[in-house]
Amino acid sequence: MIDSKTTSTATRDASSYLAKFPISELRMGAMLYSPVFDAESQPPKLLLAAGTTLTESLVAQLLKRGIQEVRVAPQELMNLTRIEGLESSSFLSKENSARHFEAEAQPKPPKSQNVFETRKPGTRWGATDESFIHHVSRFGVESYDPILASHYKREFSGNLRKSEELFHNIIQGQINNSRSSVELLSSGFEHIRGDIDLFLHTNLTSLKYTGPWKHSYQTSMLALGLGTVLGLNRQELQELSLGCFLHEVGAMRLNKNLIYSAKPISQLDHLELSKHPGYTMDILTRWSDIPGSSCLIAYQMHERCNGTGYPHGRLSTQIHYLSKVAAVADTYINLMSQKPDGNSSPVTLPYQALEQILYQVRAGNFDRDVVRALIYTISLFPIGSLVELSDYRIGRVLRSNRENYLAPICEVWWRDDPMATKEIIDLSEQEDLFVVRALTDSPAPKLPPEGPLERESVFRDLALPDNDELLALHGTQHRRTNSFLDDEISSILDELEL
Repeated sequence: MIDSKTTSTATRDASSYLAKFPISELRMGAMLYSPVFDAESQPPKLLLAAGTTLTESLVAQLLKRGIQEVRVAPQELMNLTRIEGLESSSFLSKENSARHFEAEAQPKPPKSQNVFETRKPGTRWGATDESFIHHVSRFGVESYDPILASHYKREFSGNLRKSEELFHNIIQGQINNSRSSVELLSSGFEHIRGDIDLFLHTNLTSLKYTGPWKHSYQTSMLALGLGTVLGLNRQELQELSLGCFLHEVGAMRLNKNLIYSAKPISQLDHLELSKHPGYTMDILTRWSDIPGSSCLIAYQMHERCNGTGYPHGRLSTQIHYLSKVAAVADTYINLMSQKPDGNSSPVTLPYQALEQILYQVRAGNFDRDVVRALIYTISLFPIGSLVELSDYRIGRVLRSNRENYLAPICEVWWRDDPMATKEIIDLSEQEDLFVVRALTDSPAPKLPPEGPLERESVFRDLALPDNDELLALHGTQHRRTNSFLDDEISSILDELEL
């Protein structure tokens, strides 16, 4: 029984509550430690009192009344992410298999289905009619439009400057809402719509780490592209990109030596680093207009599916499905970033970054469907990276071929051609031409004084086979795969049904 005094007090305090948390995200069996309000009514109407235990019938009653979103307190947001008694609750098992697309909790979907098909019906690259992927232009054997490329590059540079200013203003308390961030990120949708491969190339090939704002912006843009391929709709993409963009705001409170150094950190430093999601959440929960899912993404994206992440070591079923997408994007950008530390280890190259993510997915760190989608989005040899082909030509990856992740569309040239005459080739249409290995050198070949131009292998010391050996390797896709991937990586790709 709720008396008028309780209602009056709750209504007066409603302005401090986190705005617009989707009712579909409420976890059954959770006990509320603070009141829950209707997100739309003015003044806010009290829906559930503190001490209430959420049940399926209770949520059904709210939905019947047309309530889609609620306002919850910051501390309640964390409570609602916990899943208690999963093994004993048939409803929770069904709920989580739908929301978190856990392959282990349900029969594995056929390869032709979308990873979100357990959540919503659809096809691989379009989970629903509302999926943003339907608005994205697809290109074949085409180079980038030079005018569009120049425009994307200018906007990328400008957005990085705005990101730095935003982060400083946020940490100084001069910004208390998400409007500026949403406006900054909005151009990403139009860029993806125009040319998703050029969009990814622009955002993934700037490797120098200049601060948390750049890392966050690049993570946000990669997550935007990855989520698009996964079949998310525009609202989900906006919440995903916003959470990714703001996740490093709390890192501005850390010691600069900790966030700018590429050196291995001590256990004590790791404990200090693990505080920044809490710092970020402390800032974001004061904003009345930020979606609850964006807060969760910012807070959970350093969690890992096997419980080895931070800040709380949550397991897969306790992690929001958008946070799983964000975690993969964040890790890839982090692996690729060149920190301003002269004593740091050699820079991780694009293929190496994907290789490390593949090892981590086998260890249980990441959701397999998300990693599969990452490879489909940027290909196994990521967009913008360099490869050596079976005919000794050098290639730069321009476009992903989605399922044909071993055979992207490349701009190629002969290594000993002083004019560097280029040709664009779709490797998926070439029976006798395929990638041998990734390269580390500049894309502009220089004519050596004598002999062939030497190139270093990216991931292992592997001598290039002679022509007879190469001709014996390209009979089937599987045999072509084994021609340049080691057995363990090939095995992981098989496990991912790639």
